[in-house]
Amino acid sequence: MLAHVLRWSQFWAYISFVMNSLVFLLIGLEIHVRELLQNWASVLLAIGAVFLGRAFSIYLLVPLSNRFAEKMPLRWQHVAVWGGLRGALALALALSLTAAFPCREQILNLTFGVVIFSISSAGTYNQAPRKNPQT
Repeated sequence: MLAHVLRWSQFWAYISFVMNSLVFLLIGLEIHVRELLQNWASVLLAIGAVFLGRAFSIYLLVPLSNRFAEKMPLRWQHVAVWGGLRGALALALALSLTAAFPCREQILNLTFGVVIFSISSAGTYNQAPRKNPQT
């Protein structure tokens, strides 16, 4: 029975990997790096807005939920601000906009810029500390 569950778990993990890969492939076909670099100030503002929104939602709503449920320590709240940064859903939603949608290119560029920053910075902070071989 356990082997059967593990096979299904591996199957769904593989499907998730394939779908994430397809979303990033599609966004790669839609994004023009030159436009992204030209809009660097807007991308930085979008990154700031996303982080402020996440910080406000975590730091303001968790203390409220702590009154009714098991308390979440402040350290875990810091992790929650960084931990939920995933890009496939945001990219899929941005890609679902029709070509006639006003400012579609700007939305794609901002979304991609925020996702790339999130992936690169979250990946940096999530690396396990390396042991110093000399100690």
